[in-house]
Amino acid sequence: MIKLNLKKYDPSVWDAIDRLRSALGEGDLADDLEKLTSAMLTDTMVKGMGNKAAYKRHLETNRDRGVHVHVDLNDFGQINKIHGEQVGDEAIIKFGNIAHQLSRKYGGKSFRNGGDEFKFHFHDPETAHRFVRELQSQLESVPKIGGTHNLSASIGIGRNFDEAEQAVIQAKSKLGPMDRTGKRKNKHALGEAPTVVHSAFGELDFAPQPESKAAPTAPISQPVQQQIKDIPQPKIGAPGQQLDLFQWQTPSPAPTPQPQQPQQLDLFSQQSSGVGMKKSQIPGLRFRSLKKS
Repeated sequence: MIKLNLKKYDPSVWDAIDRLRSALGEGDLADDLEKLTSAMLTDTMVKGMGNKAAYKRHLETNRDRGVHVHVDLNDFGQINKIHGEQVGDEAIIKFGNIAHQLSRKYGGKSFRNGGDEFKFHFHDPETAHRFVRELQSQLESVPKIGGTHNLSASIGIGRNFDEAEQAVIQAKSKLGPMDRTGKRKNKHALGEAPTVVHSAFGELDFAPQPESKAAPTAPISQPVQQQIKDIPQPKIGAPGQQLDLFQWQTPSPAPTPQPQQPQQLDLFSQQSSGVGMKKSQIPGLRFRSLKKS
């Protein structure tokens, strides 16, 4: 009989599962086997996140492929020591849920490698960097764990597993130097450690960008002010008229004379408007009276 060690990664476990899967084919027992297999590969604290066994299987084909992001929570030992393991577990669950949802958003894979260590895998560095930036932003808005400690992490980004491990060490060095005993001297007050990042692809600025302020405007010199005064002013039209402020005033052209219609005069008009004339006022014109026959 094969002894299966379910607590640690054991290749014989997966060989046995593969043989059972082939023998069972399809049916209820096959479905039950898949449920057991899924449970064996899923973390017990963060729903949907892979566990250490799942991560080791993932590394078999992806150790030197894609982009690896390794994360260690900051001051996790202090949280456990001050508040107890229950509060420490709450920190793991809180961080795991945030990071797992974000990794799904960016098409990555997420694993908890035990304790407060998390591993993520992405296809390209741009996606990995966007994931880390948003993770950092969301962690800053989480209330202090136990009322005393930031939920923060040291994050390393690399082209493979080993490079990401070295990047985590580089990130932790930003929190403070190590003493002779190997204990870190944090530069920050207790519980105030920020999230720190080191990327093997280059030191990008993961800190929040300050708001840009407009440069003060230089005073306008006197000659320039005079030139501005000499610019002709735009026309101001009647109320309700749409103005074009860039249509500068120009001399109005002379009006074009309109052709006048010929006026028909009534020479026999009896009116004294000056247009018509009386019969007696027409010189050289005689009139004869017509008598009835």
